[in-house]
Amino acid sequence: MTIHHHRATGLQNLAMMFAGSMAALVALVPSPAIAAASTKQNNSNALNLPASWDTMPGAADVAQWTSIVTAANSPVLGADLTWLGMKVVSPGGLVTLAAGNTLTVGASGIDLSAATQNLTINSGLTLQGQQSWKAAAGRTLNVSGTFTRTGATVDFTNFNATAVLGTLANDASGILGPWATTGATTSLNYATRSGAGAIAAFSGQ
Repeated sequence: MTIHHHRATGLQNLAMMFAGSMAALVALVPSPAIAAASTKQNNSNALNLPASWDTMPGAADVAQWTSIVTAANSPVLGADLTWLGMKVVSPGGLVTLAAGNTLTVGASGIDLSAATQNLTINSGLTLQGQQSWKAAAGRTLNVSGTFTRTGATVDFTNFNATAVLGTLANDASGILGPWATTGATTSLNYATRSGAGAIAAFSGQ
């Protein structure tokens, strides 16, 4: 019985040591970064000014327009800016980034999936990294300024079939470009824009 007791105690100690080692290893593994949301305040201040936001957005943040903005909002950038992404939720009117300077958008892309208003980007727009553009039914995203992509790609899978992508046009082959896709795995296709602005999978040859 004593032998059995010593064996059991040894196994318990070993288990405790193993559990402690695993906990230490887990503690060393960094948690994935979560993008912070910076919320536009109810004013028309330039977007490079602290007074325009609850917290100034930067390259690791998503800039969002919510119900805090009670009317149409058309601020200028005020300077070249870089955000991880941009999101329109429930402002009181259309959101327009006025012409002037360039906005660089990173991996979080442009999100109108819960938007109650449309978005127009008249400033320059530069894309970085793999990202997705999302839009709810009936919403419109207009990209009217200078549009550049530094090796970036855009997934339009969650761009509703009744949403509209304004201004950007298909290339000579009938697709937005090799940078724009929709679907995944076996259903992955280049994205094409209809004459009315709807996004769909390209079915041509």
